[in-house]
Order: sequence, then C-alpha cells, then structure tokens
Amino acid sequence: MRNKSMFLIIACVCGAVAAVGASQLIQGQSTSPVRTTEIFVAAREIGETTKLTADMMTLEQWPADRVPTGATNDLTLLEGKIASQRFFAGEPVMLAKLIDDGEQLNANIPDGFSVVSMAADGAKSVGNLVRPGDRVNVMAWFSKSEQIPETGVRTVLRGVKVFAVDGRTTRSSKPTDQEQASGPSTVSLLIYKSDEEAWTYASELGRVRLSLSGPDDTVETAETRSAGVNFLTWLREHQAGPKPVAAAPVPEAPRAGFKMLKLHSGHWTEYEVPAGNSPPVIIATSDPGSRDSIKTTGTVLTGADSPFFEPAEPAAPEQDATPMQD
Repeated sequence: MRNKSMFLIIACVCGAVAAVGASQLIQGQSTSPVRTTEIFVAAREIGETTKLTADMMTLEQWPADRVPTGATNDLTLLEGKIASQRFFAGEPVMLAKLIDDGEQLNANIPDGFSVVSMAADGAKSVGNLVRPGDRVNVMAWFSKSEQIPETGVRTVLRGVKVFAVDGRTTRSSKPTDQEQASGPSTVSLLIYKSDEEAWTYASELGRVRLSLSGPDDTVETAETRSAGVNFLTWLREHQAGPKPVAAAPVPEAPRAGFKMLKLHSGHWTEYEVPAGNSPPVIIATSDPGSRDSIKTTGTVLTGADSPFFEPAEPAAPEQDATPMQD
C-alpha cells in the first residue's frame, strides 16, 4: 500500500513539472517580438491624378513579411509624384501606382483622338450617373444671333466616350459619399481630332449638355460619325449668308426694219435697214446724169459707207489770246 502511494506522489510531481514547463514554453513563444517596418500609407483618400504632398501620407508600422512590393518609408521617392490610381485611407502608397508627371497620362489617349473637358454645369443633365467609359451625346442650346440661324437645341456629337470624371480615368465600383452628394465637377470626353472644331463652336456659341447613350452607340457608326460634320454644315450655311440671285439679263428689244431715201451729190439712194442688228443694204440708186434708177441688191454698207456714219467734227480753231490794241 505504501509503495502505491509513493508511485502516485511521484506521478503527480512529474505532471506538475511538465505542466509548468509547457506553460513557460508557450508563454515564451507568445511573447517573442514580431519584426515590423515603417511604410508610408495614405492618411486620407487620394484621388487619381492628384499630386502627392507630405500631409497626404503618414508612417505606419507593418509586419515585415506583409509589406507590399513598392511600399517605402523614403518620403523623397513619393512627394511630388502623381497618383495614377485612387488610394484609400490606410492603403500603402506603392511606387507602381505613381507616375512622374502628368505627361504620362497622355499615353492613354489613342492616336487620332483628343481629350476635351467641360465644367460641372454641362454635366448636370446626367447627374451622378456618368462615369469613365460611358457613352454620351453632346447637345447644345443656341440662341439666335448673327452666327446662329435659329434658337433651339442641336446635336453636336454622338456616342462620345467619357475619358475621365474629375480627373479619374478608371471606373470605380462605387462612388464616394461626396461624389453622390455633389455630382461630378469636371467631365473629360474623348473625341476625334476632326471634331475639335465642332466642339469649340458649340462650347463657345452655345450651352453644352450631355445625355447618356447606349453602349452600342459609338463613334464608329456612320450615324454618330457624321454628327459633327452635319453640325458644322448647318452652321456654315448660315454664316455664309444667302446666295445672291443673279439678275436675269434683260433682252435687247429687236430693231424694227424700215426703208430710207438719202439725197446726196445730185442723186439719191434708197436703203433698207433690216430688223435686228444687221447692217443697212442698198435697194436702189439713181444715175447722176438721169432720173432713171439703177436697181441693186445685196450691197451691205458698213463703216463710212453706212448712211448712219457720222464723221468726227473738226476741231474748233484756237483763238489768239493776244489782246487787241486800239
């Protein structure tokens, strides 16, 4: 009996020692330090195309094995760069999402296209619905003037792609509370270079508005591609003014035919002046030595031979300007 009690006591002591050792081991593992490193994260939301300043970022401790590639704690590598994407508050500011200057944004503009922007007033017609990648129609309200033939609404461009909204070229899944409350402030459109003239006329002479279009209504269709050309044609036809109507030529009244008798140098000649502008013709003439007439036909008289010829009057003799003496 004593031996059994002795074995039981020894077993309890060994169990207690094992429990204490395991507890110390677990406690030692739980208190081992986790290696961290400082990186810059966004102190608040940073919009796309925003130029970074020091107050937009803050240093934060991150587990070293969880630091994303491109994150840094060197402010000189971040300050002055431009965000090519949106950063949310607390998100690591990574170099891969930054560009050196705004010129790199132009790389997203396809050849043959230009980007034009309009203020918020023109985008209110679509409210908060317009986002990058949407298709819109460009309308304009015109008041009659010297340049505009009539008051009314004209379609300027159709099926235009929205390039950016408030500088953002990427389509966010959900607009922020501020965007929902105020709507867009600036909308940028991707238009053909050949439509720049139509856009400029519309924005300068009218009030531009947008309307949402279907995804299939693109600038590649014949109807939408010709919208800008049709608008310019309408505008230029008025600016050129009505075409002058050429006055119809007044026809010259034909001259009635007649006959005439002319006495000269002791004999006479009978003429016939045909209708129209034909020259006179001798019908008959007298013999200077007799009263008998000599019939002739078809002799056409022109120049000095014409009965209507009028020789130039001789110049009057010059008077002597010397005063007479008594």
